[in-house]
Amino acid sequence: AIHAVNGLLILWFVHLILTRLVETRAIPGVRLSARATALLATAAAVLWVVHPIQVASVLYVIQRMTELSALFTLLAIVCYLMARRALPSGRRWAPWLLVGGPVLFGALGALSKENALLLPLFIGMLEFVLYPSERPWSFWRQLAPKNKRVIGVALAAAAIAATVGAILYALPSYSERQFTMYERVLTEARVLFFYLSLIFVPRIDRFGHLHDDIALSTSIISPWTAIPALVGHVVILAGALLIRRRQPLITLGVLWFYIAHLLESTIFGLEIAFEHRNYLAILGPVLVVTGLLESARARAWRHVRWLLPVIAIVFGGITALRASQWGDVISFYRYEVLHHPDSPRTQIGLNMLLEAQGRHEEAMQAIRRAVELEPNEAGYRLQLHLTEARQGKLLSPEEQQRTVEMLKSGSLSATAVTSLRHTSGCIQTWCQSLQVPLENWVKAVLDRGKRTPYDKSYFYYLLGLSYGAQGKIPESIEQFRLSYETDKAFLHPLFALADIYLQLGQIENAQQVLMALQNN
Repeated sequence: AIHAVNGLLILWFVHLILTRLVETRAIPGVRLSARATALLATAAAVLWVVHPIQVASVLYVIQRMTELSALFTLLAIVCYLMARRALPSGRRWAPWLLVGGPVLFGALGALSKENALLLPLFIGMLEFVLYPSERPWSFWRQLAPKNKRVIGVALAAAAIAATVGAILYALPSYSERQFTMYERVLTEARVLFFYLSLIFVPRIDRFGHLHDDIALSTSIISPWTAIPALVGHVVILAGALLIRRRQPLITLGVLWFYIAHLLESTIFGLEIAFEHRNYLAILGPVLVVTGLLESARARAWRHVRWLLPVIAIVFGGITALRASQWGDVISFYRYEVLHHPDSPRTQIGLNMLLEAQGRHEEAMQAIRRAVELEPNEAGYRLQLHLTEARQGKLLSPEEQQRTVEMLKSGSLSATAVTSLRHTSGCIQTWCQSLQVPLENWVKAVLDRGKRTPYDKSYFYYLLGLSYGAQGKIPESIEQFRLSYETDKAFLHPLFALADIYLQLGQIENAQQVLMALQNN
């Protein structure tokens, strides 16, 4: 439902843009009729709605936040464009809508997902392309050269300060990653072209849920495609700016695509690639195609007018096929592994599915494949232990020691911490064989000292759970108390302490814990 509403907003948005370009005769050599404007806007909206890259945003439930953020961003922009159009006529409501719409809907969008923080850049880009000669920009030409230089220096300084601040903000997030900021930025240059290839040539076998099988760019020449990718982006951006007056719609499309990727495809320590990052960004290529179709309409419309329904049917068919692959967990992982056999996280998902079906040997093959693909990820090795524990078994002492060493000195990712949490939840049921290994794993993490990127209180709590499962009650109590003293906002150890004291019949101690809980 949200996606359908967004499709209508895309239609409205594109129609407003085309109307502006027609009214100002910004498209040289042709004046679109009202019918042609409506058809082009409808075509853009249909292509955006049915494109198969949108499957990840619509069917992956958590990405509802992406759709909501896009909904409010589009509402803000539509309000802005309507108000901007009404300003010259002196409508009283126009200034209120000009400011109030973006502020209200921009705030709601940011509360949905941070991508809506890009709204000022989208509006600035629309001003640059659609309103370069109107107020307040007309005042710029009247300024003295000295004043222009002062303003330019101030803006450049603000941009540099914002960039430095963003880098400093993003750096800590890389403590949990297997790559550096430099490697991510280089890799994203290639990933953006990968996204464009999915948009313009949507082969169903190239789509995927995770895309963690994309090779990292460890240097500017490894792989060699890093340099062509960087050069390609510079050429595209420069070309779009050069043709701004002759092909404003194409310029809008190019700038829209890059602005939409500024948060998720640059310096911030996120995963390398996800298709849902193109939910709004795909509007950029759609606008480029719309601009090309508009040019074709002026020259050879009869030869291309049947192209749009054909493209829409092809895109819709691929979307239907892909949606059917997402229809249940079995078909989902079957196709994901078929299309992305070198994706370690896909192998992890297959491992869990096969284990749930009782196909232990195949599950072990899948998890060992994940470990082989990403040997430095401790979380995958922990999942290997958990899979073997389903059969009440332990891995060899050598493999157990290897896991301990990785947790002590290797990268400690969110995946590893999640696996430790899963283990702590089953050591009294189906994975009892991991009670002692869990103790060794948590101690290895605590031995990291200051190199632990997570709150130590949580690991003291896990150690307390391990001791409790082994019947080491005094040690368990000590760890729970240490966990609470380390972080008094973390209340899990108090509940665990109260449970122990109640089982021991120590009612006074349990009451003291209850009072501590009440005080929090």
